Amino acid sequence: SSSSSSGSTQFLIHHDTTGTVEEKQRIKAMARTVRHVVQTLGEARKFTLATRVFRSFGFDSAEDYQTLLNAAATGSRWEEALQIRAELQAKSGNNAPLKTSLLTAVMRACTKGKQHERGIEVFERMCEQRIVPDVQAYSSLIRMLGRTGRWQDAMRVYVGMTSVRLQPDMGCYQGLVQACERGGNRVAALMYLESLVDSAYSETLVDPQKKLILQTVDDEDPPPAEK
Repeated sequence: SSSSSSGSTQFLIHHDTTGTVEEKQRIKAMARTVRHVVQTLGEARKFTLATRVFRSFGFDSAEDYQTLLNAAATGSRWEEALQIRAELQAKSGNNAPLKTSLLTAVMRACTKGKQHERGIEVFERMCEQRIVPDVQAYSSLIRMLGRTGRWQDAMRVYVGMTSVRLQPDMGCYQGLVQACERGGNRVAALMYLESLVDSAYSETLVDPQKKLILQTVDDEDPPPAEK
């Protein structure tokens, strides 16, 4: 069996700590193996099978759930990601904060599933619970705002993250460009495009013929294909 506990600031489920040292090591090794299998299945976009493996062993640490949520995000399984978030929230208590990385994975699933408003709601809930967003959370939010053309909101989020000394990643700049393009502000779109070209990510935007590559498509990944 497993037990759960909440830390001083963030919810974290722990593996069962009873038993001998050898038993604990065996359980930890088995948990690592299960996470590896879930991760591999997730990367193959076989989320249903990944979930079966996850549920059959019953490991429920934050790291275990992180692997499952990452698989959901890879497969654009936003509904399942939201269900897992609700499950984690119920385990921790409705008002206890979850780890930032868990919620960021839920946002990524919503982004790839084109459920932008739902993903934005996840971010807003993070802020209500005083969970500090990381760069990945901001990047997911800006991308979602970008795909809905909300360039003013995207710019406000960008200013907010830089004010707390977070370094924007390439996804932030891509989202800003897309938001400004879709919102009709081409001047700002060019400004952020120039910032992206001048940034540390410029080398990843240039092919061998030195032609600029900037993907602002709705979803970089192909749709999940499960049998």
